[in-house]
Amino acid sequence: MLRSEDEVDVQEALVRLTFHSVDREWIESECIRLLDDPAISVGTKQLAITCIGHLARIHRTLNIETVIPVLMKVATNSALAGYVDNALDDIELFVTDETQN
Repeated sequence: MLRSEDEVDVQEALVRLTFHSVDREWIESECIRLLDDPAISVGTKQLAITCIGHLARIHRTLNIETVIPVLMKVATNSALAGYVDNALDDIELFVTDETQN
């Protein structure tokens, strides 16, 4: 469903996987893939950023070296900047040096 042509399918799959998959690294990479794809809508990118924040909260770890540069790159888009700020707040709150992956 993440590769669907239907934006609603992609969004629903992303949320379900964020909350129910144990493979945090894969979901994280899918969020990054969506953020890097110029064909993906702003709404889906906003959701991908939100899901990165949820992953930080749920798993208390992220691949910081990969995630932060992607978030900083997309933060230049004013439609995404507030979502990036929220995700960064979640990362700062829930991901510690000991849990970075």
